[in-house]
Amino acid sequence: MSLSIVGQSMSAGYKRNTPAFSDVTICVRSPGLRILHGPNGSGKSTLMEVIAGFLPLIAGTIAVSGEVTYIRHSPALVPFLTVRDNCTLYLRRYGFSPDSADRFIDGLGLQPHLDKLPSELSTGTLRKAWIVCGLLTRSGVLCLDEPFNGLDPGAADYVAAELFHQSAERLVLAVAHQPPEIITLDEHNRFADVCVSNAGFELRSARVG
Repeated sequence: MSLSIVGQSMSAGYKRNTPAFSDVTICVRSPGLRILHGPNGSGKSTLMEVIAGFLPLIAGTIAVSGEVTYIRHSPALVPFLTVRDNCTLYLRRYGFSPDSADRFIDGLGLQPHLDKLPSELSTGTLRKAWIVCGLLTRSGVLCLDEPFNGLDPGAADYVAAELFHQSAERLVLAVAHQPPEIITLDEHNRFADVCVSNAGFELRSARVG
C-alpha cells in the first residue's frame, strides 16, 4: 500500500481571518516514525486535525493516501464502558484476536484498571488506556497528538518503542513538544520528507535507541 501525506501551501485554523498557520507545505511518502515538534501555539495540533480530515483548509491542498487513525491529546474513551470493553471495541473493529491487547495492557500496567470506567481513572492511567486503543488499529497512517504527555518515564519509553516498532509498516506521525529521551531525532532526514513552514514547527525523522 502506498502511504503518503502531501500538502501544498496550506493555511488552516478555526477562524478564517485568524489561521493557526499559513503557507505550510509537507510531503511524507513512506512508513516510518516522524516527530512534529516546535513551540506551543505554532499550529502542530491544527495540522494533525487537517491531516486526519477533521478540519478543512482555508487555503492550499492536501492529499492523504492510506486510512488515518488520529489519537487526539484528550482521551475519548466511551464513558459508560470499562477499559476492558473499550479495548474490545477496537479489537473487534480491526479484527484482532481477543488477546492482542494483552502485551500493551501488561506493558503499561493497566491490568488492575480493566474493570474501571474512564471516570474512575487517574489522568495518566486514562491516557495509557487511550494510547492502547490507538495501538490496536490497522490504519496505514497513525497520527498522535502529544502521546507522551502525562505518562511516567517508563510508560513513555514503552509507547515510544511500540510506535517505532509499528512504524516499520505504518506511517506514524506524532506531535511531541518534548519527546522521551529514548527517541533520537535524526540530524539528517533519512526519509527525504519535506516540511516548509514559517509557523515555527518542524518535521524530523526519528528512531528509538
